[in-house]
Parts: sequence; C-alpha cells; structure tokens
Amino acid sequence: MTDADLAPIAENIENMLASIFGRVSHWAEEFVTRAQGEIAEASQVDDIVEWIVAPELADSEAILGAGFVCEPGLLTDKPWHLAWWLSPHNGVRLAGRPGYLRALTVVDNPQAVEFHDYTRLEWWRVPAHEGVPHLTGPYVDYLCTDELTLTLTLPVRVGGEFVGVFGADLSVSTLEALIDPIWSADPGTPLLLVNSEGRIVASNSVLYEASALMADAHARALLSEPGGGRGASLYRLGPSFPGLVLMRVPGPVTVGR
Repeated sequence: MTDADLAPIAENIENMLASIFGRVSHWAEEFVTRAQGEIAEASQVDDIVEWIVAPELADSEAILGAGFVCEPGLLTDKPWHLAWWLSPHNGVRLAGRPGYLRALTVVDNPQAVEFHDYTRLEWWRVPAHEGVPHLTGPYVDYLCTDELTLTLTLPVRVGGEFVGVFGADLSVSTLEALIDPIWSADPGTPLLLVNSEGRIVASNSVLYEASALMADAHARALLSEPGGGRGASLYRLGPSFPGLVLMRVPGPVTVGR
C-alpha cells in the first residue's frame, strides 16, 4: 500500500516541480505557435528561441539553460543545431568569471572531432522515440553546465511532424534548496526522491547524495513494487513526473555511483 503519510510531502514536491515543468511546456507551446510557418534556417530558430527563453532565464535560479534542439536535417543551412541559452547563474566555460545571459556555442559539424551526436543521449532519445516528456539525470553535464544537472525535455511537433525537443537544464543544488523546506514535514528518517533507474535526485540525508545509484537488490526491488513494504515506504509522483518516487528508508540502503 502507498504510505499516506508521504502524500502531503509528495504533493508539495509535485507543486514545486510543476512550476518548472509548466514553464518549459509553455515555452514549447510558444515555439510551436511561432514556428507554424516554414522553418528553414538556424537563424530563424535562434530568433524564436531567444524571444521565448532569454527574458525569463535572466531571472531564473533553478534553470541553468533552456532551448530547442533540432531534428537532424530539419534546417537547410545547419543539419545539426542547438538553439540553447545559458542563464546568468550558469558558469560553464567562464573560468570563475561572473555569469551572464548568453547563447551556447557548440560544434555542429559532424566531421569535427569536437562534434557530439545528441540523438544518442537520453534527453533526446526518450522524447523523440516515445513521444513523452522526460527527466534525465542527475548527471554531470559537461556540455552545458559543468555541474550536477537534471534535464527536462519534451517532444515538439509542428503540423504533426516531429521537429525536435524543447528542454531545460535544472541545477541539482538549487533544486535541493527548493525541496529542503518540504523535507521538514518528516524529520528523522531519510527521505529520497528517486528516478525510475534508482538514481537519487535529492534527499534530506548526507548519507544519500544526489546522483548516487541505489545499487543493492533490496532497494531495486522496493522501487519495482506497487507499494512500499519490507522496511520502506513509497509514494509515486503523479503522471506528469513519470518514474519519480518519494521514498522513506528507515534503515541503511547501499548506494553506488
């Protein structure tokens, strides 16, 4: 059975996440609205994305970057293209200098050594192949943030045709700070927010670091069961957050990297 005591905590986490997820979904809808005409060149995509995300990123703390990643071959001048903006709170490639609102510069020539095929990455594959929103991570994002990151991506269709994904990078440290006041409703035992792979997204305990993998068979079995049991309680977040589970763990659980 689902532990009812976790319900109000999970609801507060859902509400907090919904405000971030909702913003990205709104950006994706705005992109579709403004891209109803033919999208032929990278500059057109860049202008649309800048208009949508740049003003809000200037004030965002949790979101480190956001934008649109094109389906390969969509554009005539750049077969591979990321229209991605970085927030002032993102210090990637700044060598400790203060951050500022800026477009991400990437290598989009598939013949170059530095080129990265983003279609192989989880944040692209799931929305592109399954047609659903997806939360990837936590992972260290060496392309866009250089820190522990969660990436939310949604499939984008224009006129029924898949054209790419819209997404945002979330700072795990800032996300943890937003969740910290929510944990106080259940002091004492460790509470973990875990994804479908058993990787910890956030916790209220120094014993369980974000990005650690719940490695032992006992913990994995708990996540696969419909409810809690065997020394732990589970509450699965709503359908808007597929795979996310709030978990209370009274006893030690082995984790790995």
